[in-house]
Amino acid sequence: MIRRVITSIWTWVKEAIAFAFSTPARVTLIVCAFCVGFAASAPVSDGAYNYMWANPTFCGSCHIHDYADAAFFRSAHAGVTTCHDCHRVPLMHYPPQAYNTIRYGALTQWEMPKPNVPSVLCETCHTDSEHEAMTGPMSDEMRANVVKIDQSPLHRIHLDAKRRNPGTAKGGPHDGAPGAPTAADDVMRKGETSLITCMDCHGSQNNRAHHFLPTRENCVACHSDADKAGGRLKTLQCQECHFDGFVGRKPGFE
Repeated sequence: MIRRVITSIWTWVKEAIAFAFSTPARVTLIVCAFCVGFAASAPVSDGAYNYMWANPTFCGSCHIHDYADAAFFRSAHAGVTTCHDCHRVPLMHYPPQAYNTIRYGALTQWEMPKPNVPSVLCETCHTDSEHEAMTGPMSDEMRANVVKIDQSPLHRIHLDAKRRNPGTAKGGPHDGAPGAPTAADDVMRKGETSLITCMDCHGSQNNRAHHFLPTRENCVACHSDADKAGGRLKTLQCQECHFDGFVGRKPGFE
């Protein structure tokens, strides 16, 4: 049965080709029709691709998270980046996700897993590394003015750290033998090239919805001794004292 169907289709294809190329007039007509069709479809396909890849409205047709949308439009990234610049997924991701949404229903804010944003995406703008392709309208001049975290002393210390646990001398936990695994080490992401990643400090449950400023909770996850302080230090946000060390190049810092 299958062989008969294949044979019939192949016979039809051969007859269609023979008919199309039987006279010069037919060849000319087919070529003209192909050119017109290609010219008409190119902007349509290009527009469809740009809509799916670069327009946040497309993402919002399935990902209904008003709290995240509002936070994004209040953030420094609004207007210069798009959803895909940080949440890069192939287009083949959408059919199964649409099926899961229809079958199981949409997730609430707290049911959604914390997104994994690889550090390389942050480094695209916030370090002097080679630029990767971006879908947003950010120009090279604008990108040059973005704060480069690898040029700041305290970011450099964290980026160069050999292990996630800072040790007791730097406010790490005292319990356990020196060098023993701690709760802080347990949250180390697998598969990352460095022990400390951007999302360790800028992507916790407390600051996930496009609010990337670190909180005290981010810091004390590793620097647990800071949470044992009393008085004003118990409520003081870490960046109130350490902000300058994390932003920009410092005089004399190499």
